[in-house]
Amino acid sequence: MEKEEDWKRQEEEQKCQEEERKHQEKLKKIERATMWREAEEKRNQRKFSLAITLIGNPSDVFIDEFSTGIDAKMKRDM
Repeated sequence: MEKEEDWKRQEEEQKCQEEERKHQEKLKKIERATMWREAEEKRNQRKFSLAITLIGNPSDVFIDEFSTGIDAKMKRDM
């Protein structure tokens, strides 16, 4: 009887550990997606800021660290 209870307890522990592992994996995926989204928002903010600056067709534009967060194609176009 005792062995059967031990076996059931071990089985329950294994199920709990598996569930915990699954939840941790989901949490990691959510964290990665959030980090990617935040980085994408920053890149878009920089591009938008540059676009607003260029709307008025200024003769000079001073950009500090102009290539930060800008993709390679946009760097070439600039």
